[in-house]
Amino acid sequence: LADLPAPDAGEAILNAAYDHLLTELARRMPEGTTFAVTSALRGEGRSTVVASLALAAARRGLRVLVIDADLRAPSQHA
Repeated sequence: LADLPAPDAGEAILNAAYDHLLTELARRMPEGTTFAVTSALRGEGRSTVVASLALAAARRGLRVLVIDADLRAPSQHA
């Protein structure tokens, strides 16, 4: 994470929104809870939400494991 560039104003707003979402998820679920991000249609932003939540958690020092279960068109890989 140290290699990531500093966010611009738009990215900072999005980062704050995902930090808030992560805070709310953490407040409502017991520690160590596993959850899935799903949607009914393609292109609704699942991969973006997962990646952004993972980054927000990693910035807090939490351990994160993302599993992309879309075997036909995975997008969560380096």
